[in-house]
Amino acid sequence: MKGHVEWLDEFLENDKYVFINPMYNLFLPAELKQYFDVVAIVGKTFKYTEKGPIGLLKNKKAFHIQSTGGIYQGKDNEDQDIGDLYLRAIMKLFGINDYQSVLLEGVDNFPDQAEKMLNEASLKAMESAKVF
Repeated sequence: MKGHVEWLDEFLENDKYVFINPMYNLFLPAELKQYFDVVAIVGKTFKYTEKGPIGLLKNKKAFHIQSTGGIYQGKDNEDQDIGDLYLRAIMKLFGINDYQSVLLEGVDNFPDQAEKMLNEASLKAMESAKVF
């Protein structure tokens, strides 16, 4: 099993990151949050300055795919999808501004449309991957 140093080294060595997760209770799974706690290291992924934190990981990309049972984007409850907001924010903290996401939403709200929704999200992910 990898230790914290190995996870951090692996993270720093890569130029592209792909995160795929379900939404759990409006957020990311605990294991994914814990991973970010392991790689968010002052002096490695970001540093503090008089003007605030600055990311140290330049010219890197992040891609996020998330599945949710409900619909959040473009709705009054959009601010409840704090998983994608957090992931975007932590990447920005690290200096990773090239961030894309594909959000598969509503599969539990509309089970009769779940297959169509999955196909549409898959196509969007494949198109996004071409330029990632």
